[in-house]
Amino acid sequence: MSLGCVLVEEFQPEVLQWLRERVDLVVVNPWVEPQRWDIEAARVDAVISRKGQITREHMEKGGGRLKIVARTGVGVDPSRVDLEAAKELKVWVTNQPAATPCRSPSWPSAR
Repeated sequence: MSLGCVLVEEFQPEVLQWLRERVDLVVVNPWVEPQRWDIEAARVDAVISRKGQITREHMEKGGGRLKIVARTGVGVDPSRVDLEAAKELKVWVTNQPAATPCRSPSWPSAR
């Protein structure tokens, strides 16, 4: 049973496989296929992306279907996600920092 439809970029194959077992997955590279990204962003329940832009237009075209935007990388960049529209339209926006490399014992610990 699918938990919804999720738009993602190509990333770790094992993560994509795990997602495919739970949701209808749409994989699009927003830089290579920007028109397809725009179409699919308005048709999904959630987006997991680092590069793809989510605008007010995407959120409004979806008629309230889009509920979650999960960003990966350093932070939620307002040029990539319309945070004001998300707040107004009750779309949950979250950020998952990119994976960090293993730290050497000589590196200072994060505080």
